[in-house]
Amino acid sequence: MASLSEDQRTLSVNLLLAPGEDGKACERVADTEMIEMSSRVVIGIKVENNCPVSWPWDDELSNMNARVQRVQFRLQKPLEERVVVDNRGQEQIKINR
Repeated sequence: MASLSEDQRTLSVNLLLAPGEDGKACERVADTEMIEMSSRVVIGIKVENNCPVSWPWDDELSNMNARVQRVQFRLQKPLEERVVVDNRGQEQIKINR
């Protein structure tokens, strides 16, 4: 889910990132991309995972331990009626307006 500023030009996406064994972040946002078109905006967020895994079941993310990181995209034009989709599956992202 994402939120949109009042002027409809700042799109904020909250990500859940896994903590390491020491409680500090071991995942981080490495890169973002955005392509604006007349009918939609395509966004992508690349997350690097540096989390050590000692057992196969440790690879599962627990929402109880995850931290939230906000990623913002600044649109050239207000979003208005355009839809926002992710760049991997082209799935529409729900926007809180």
